[in-house]
Amino acid sequence: MRWPARSLLVAAALLAAAPVSAEPICRAVDLRFAPGAADMQIAVWIETKAGKFVDTAYVTRLTGQFGLANRPGEGLMKTDFRWPYGRREMVLPVWAHRRNKHYPKIMMGGVCGNSPASLCPDKSPCSGDCEDSTIAYHSRVSSYEPFYCSPTGASKIDALSCASKGTFAKGAYADPPAFSLYPPRADLNAFSQVDSENAKDFAKQNDLVAISRATPLAGKPLDPALSWYSPEVPDGEYVAWIEMSQEADFNAQHNHPNKKDSVDAWDFEGHSFLGQPSVVYQVPFRLGPDGWSAIATSYAGYGSWDGSNGTLTPPDGTITVGVPGKGAGRLLEQKDGLDVYRMKVLVGSCPHPDGGVADGGGGVTDGGMPVPPACIPPDAVTELEVKPAATELTVSFRTPALGTAPNRFSVRYHEGLAPITDDNFYEAISARDPPMPGAPGTVVTTTIDGLLASTEYTVAVRGISPCNKGSQVVAFSTATAQQKFTVLHGCFVATAAYGTPLAGAVDDLRRLRDHHLLDNPAGQLFVAAYYALSPSLANAIATDRRLRTATRAALAPLVDLASQLR
Repeated sequence: MRWPARSLLVAAALLAAAPVSAEPICRAVDLRFAPGAADMQIAVWIETKAGKFVDTAYVTRLTGQFGLANRPGEGLMKTDFRWPYGRREMVLPVWAHRRNKHYPKIMMGGVCGNSPASLCPDKSPCSGDCEDSTIAYHSRVSSYEPFYCSPTGASKIDALSCASKGTFAKGAYADPPAFSLYPPRADLNAFSQVDSENAKDFAKQNDLVAISRATPLAGKPLDPALSWYSPEVPDGEYVAWIEMSQEADFNAQHNHPNKKDSVDAWDFEGHSFLGQPSVVYQVPFRLGPDGWSAIATSYAGYGSWDGSNGTLTPPDGTITVGVPGKGAGRLLEQKDGLDVYRMKVLVGSCPHPDGGVADGGGGVTDGGMPVPPACIPPDAVTELEVKPAATELTVSFRTPALGTAPNRFSVRYHEGLAPITDDNFYEAISARDPPMPGAPGTVVTTTIDGLLASTEYTVAVRGISPCNKGSQVVAFSTATAQQKFTVLHGCFVATAAYGTPLAGAVDDLRRLRDHHLLDNPAGQLFVAAYYALSPSLANAIATDRRLRTATRAALAPLVDLASQLR
């Protein structure tokens, strides 16, 4: 039996170190599903039939590495592209509560302190900067932010990158007994004098970063499927669970209110997102020597919309069904020639490096005892190349030709030239779309997007074996290119203000110029003056977020007039 590449092995070090005769038989659990929407938060985990949590097999990187659900800020504030603040405890509440792992809770704050009441102590020199209920005015507890974006969201020229660098509060630990059911972020590698000492401890508290991966592509089944290995888990009855959360998945029954920003002047930023809550599927299965196949065709229930509890509410007609990508359609219906399913579980024996299986029943054996699969890391990749563009890097490398074949690759990066090594590899940011393994000795390619222009980055790659052993890290440093701005037909200021010459407002203004200004002397004089003055002004506007915002506000009456004159 050929088992897919994306696999996890629980306690691999114990497996490799213990005597063969003492080893339990190793089972492999293959979990198959196809996400119906992009950028979802997903957790896959295993429980006993009696409901005892066993292990997390997979969690998406925003929750597992970037601390999405345990960040500074009121969790019900609005959102936008990589929104800078707000602990999203509603992302995977069923998984989080059933797992019941306690972490320090992150509140707004910095070197001057924090408080569970969302306000720094009165004696603090920066008490107002620790207000948890606003996105504004945290400058005295803020340092450079490597991942999350400013409230203005994505660049209007590249919707997958931040508009500019930001400085935001990393946060500090709330006083006990406060805790979070989600890990803090594990991607910080640089700190400033305004950061709390707690921020340096965040990565040490995160025990999920090694299994955190990018959200799968929407509309396609995982290929290869996700696998979970069970050398320590005895044969018996179990349940595989998957929980999925998606922002702004509204329907008539689920359109919940966000909390208003406590600073009125900033409440216009962001948008609502509290729609249908997390949706859960489950598949009972059996670990045993005879294998197993089981499916789920309908969802088991949904989580709390605000994450306040871990209750699994049974289907009650309030969740959208039959619409791909929405509600229960966050898992797509799949057909494999045998079954029609939303989630499928296959149980078999672990693969063995000698080509057999460690099943104790005709596979690879040693004196009648089952032989567990060796846990040997792959060789390092070679010929790593990184080609820069303005907001992305194209990464290519050659897969190892000999030795253990990697089941998958992990590609990670961080800003700056600091080395990425075997010791700090999992603290670097994981790429959104790592490459498929390919045949031994072939060149594979992937793209890292969402980067800042004219910025230095270090990229690192390692191959991962079926038992989750990583190869030696290979790294490369480079810098992204300068952002190029395109101006169409001379609308300099409007293009700079709206970030793209294709914006609807720019098109309206262009139409106003062509049809209502250039056909009369006064209008021609205005256009000539505009062309004389606007290029230098546009350059300033294009590089300053505040000027872009102010210019759009100033142009708004003219845009309204242009729209009416269509």
